[in-house]
Amino acid sequence: MSKIDSFKTVDTFNNRILANYQQKIKQQQYLLNIVKDSLPKALTDHVLYCVVSAEKLLIYTNSAAWSSQLRFYQQSILSAIINSKSVSIKVVQIKIMIQNNSTTKKTLKKSIPSKSNIKLLHHCGKSVNDQKLKQALLNLSQTLNKLS
Repeated sequence: MSKIDSFKTVDTFNNRILANYQQKIKQQQYLLNIVKDSLPKALTDHVLYCVVSAEKLLIYTNSAAWSSQLRFYQQSILSAIINSKSVSIKVVQIKIMIQNNSTTKKTLKKSIPSKSNIKLLHHCGKSVNDQKLKQALLNLSQTLNKLS
């Protein structure tokens, strides 16, 4: 009978590339902790990731609203990173990273007016003197009629 090899996890292999990536992940996690420590509690949940790129610290957040709030703290974040003496950073840049999560996607409900409102729109379109507005209202009422 042949010998059956047991399953080995990735970290059991001696691989320099993997070790390099693990070191980068640890550094990013360390920087993320420093950034979160320099921010108010309300903002810490919205800082997702930190990445160093050519003396620039890129901070990823989940919306434009939190991004604008984080911009107020750029100088304190920069000071905290410089004081940690872990990396040489000259600029802090905030980026938005929208997470693609199928459970949070909202389906938009089409809002179509009632038949009586569509008829009223059509009637108003016929009575308007301006030709461009008249044509637009008639086209709109015709489209809404098809959709309903």
